[in-house]
This record gives sequence, structure tokens and C-alpha cells, in this order.
Amino acid sequence: MPHQRTILVLTAAAMLLGAAPAQAATAFGNPDGAFVGGDDAANRLVVTTPSGGIVRVEALAGGIDAGEGCAPSGAARVDCTVGVLALETNLLGGDDELDVQGPIRVVAFGGAGADTLRGGALGDQLL
Repeated sequence: MPHQRTILVLTAAAMLLGAAPAQAATAFGNPDGAFVGGDDAANRLVVTTPSGGIVRVEALAGGIDAGEGCAPSGAARVDCTVGVLALETNLLGGDDELDVQGPIRVVAFGGAGADTLRGGALGDQLL
């Protein structure tokens, strides 16, 4: 019985001391545009439109994962296939930075933290 108790204590300690999972924002693309969901880390994202029907999201800090409708296109960068050049974000916690470059309509929710939101060339809603 003491051996089992030792294993249980060591397992619990390993779980408490283990590395935290990596955090990253996630981008999704669909015919209505792109969506980027943040996390509680400080995200620093640059959004561009390299060609018609593509919204590119690059993470300068915090990381980016490709969700449905998007694919990795380089280190810390994803391309999302969209029908309309539109972007919605909800960056959640952390001191986030969003910089949208190009002709894309944006609705951006910064969330908790001291956020910096810069829209693109069209009428945007930065909240």
C-alpha cells in the first residue's frame, strides 16, 4: 500500500509541475469571412489580404493555429479562404495587438487587457 501512495503523490506532483500547454489564437475561414478567436495570452496579430479570397493572419507574438477553412502558410502564419473579405475577432484576455492592413471590413473585440486595435482601409468597428 505505501508503494501505491508514493506513486499517487508523485503523479499528482508531476501534474502540478508540468509545463503549461502552449496558447495561441485560432483562425477560421468560411464564405462570410474570417474569424480569429484569441486566448488569455498577449496576442500580436497582423492581418493582410495577399490575394482575392484569402485573409492571412500572422502572429508576431502568442502564436496562431489554423482552424476549419484555414491552412498554415509559414511559421506562425495561416491563410484563410473566404467568400467575402471580412474579419471578426474576439481576442479575449491579455494585452493584445491587432493590425489590419488592406481592404478588409473588420469587427474587432479586444477583450480584457490593454489592447491596441488598428483597422484596415474600410469602415471598421473596433471595440
